[in-house]
Amino acid sequence: MKIQCPHCEVVIETPLRTFGQKIRCANCQGVTLVPLLRVAPTVVIHKYVIKSKLRESPFGARFLARHLEHGYDLELTIFPDDIAKLPGFSNSFGAISKRVAALEHQNLMRSAGLGSDDEIFYCLCEHVDGENLRAHLDSCGPLAHVAAVNLCRSVAVVLQYVQEEIGECHGNVKPANIMVDTDGVAKLSGLATSIYSRRHGGDDVVGTPYYVSPETLLGQPLDLRSDIFSLGCTLYHCITGVPPYRGGSPRDVAHRRLTETPTPISELAPGVPEETLWVIERMMARSLADRYSDYRSLLADLV
Repeated sequence: MKIQCPHCEVVIETPLRTFGQKIRCANCQGVTLVPLLRVAPTVVIHKYVIKSKLRESPFGARFLARHLEHGYDLELTIFPDDIAKLPGFSNSFGAISKRVAALEHQNLMRSAGLGSDDEIFYCLCEHVDGENLRAHLDSCGPLAHVAAVNLCRSVAVVLQYVQEEIGECHGNVKPANIMVDTDGVAKLSGLATSIYSRRHGGDDVVGTPYYVSPETLLGQPLDLRSDIFSLGCTLYHCITGVPPYRGGSPRDVAHRRLTETPTPISELAPGVPEETLWVIERMMARSLADRYSDYRSLLADLV
């Protein structure tokens, strides 16, 4: 196990038996506490030192880390053993993350692929100075409809780019997977993990019940129209301040998705232009045949 001295920033090699103990840095003689956990602030994984924990996700804990040599910040997701030790995980996820890492778009969080160090598997992506859209909506409420439309247009543009470059849909478009930086630029995240989950998740539904498409709930194949549905739900949430389908449990939300029509936006956010309401209604059509079938048509209308 390696840690970075908080006093002089030299990397210290420390035996596992020193977990939770104080040690002295041979370089500066400063005393530091060895973390109790293998992944915690000051721990060094490959070329990166952990700075702080950002959040938990279904694929593991995400940390803010810093490149030891170049000094830039990035985000590092540590996969738990029950995922990392699945048969073929490193090959399958490695191949997917390599394809995603080759993508470059201003509205897509850059990814550096899969790595491992001392049986710890991790995935790297850029660190965005800002907050995810879900956190912003929770703390600040709905966006002005023009801002909401512009943000979701940016997401539609990058979804179109992904479709054209690697022929994949995202499968889990939602506010929590959209980062907004300090300049107001939206960046879509979670692409590699969503693709992997869709291919290797068995019968589990991939996606969040508030935003997932009806065909996903029914276990049917996904295509770009499924992402358009989820983006429509996201736009609904941005404008009204609430998801279109709500309930006491994921099962309740899923049932309402398949049987009910959401409260009209005009009742929750008066003043939204009829043209915008029509576009969102078409994006969220329950039937695939009634939805937009390509991003070019959607972007032409979503203005």
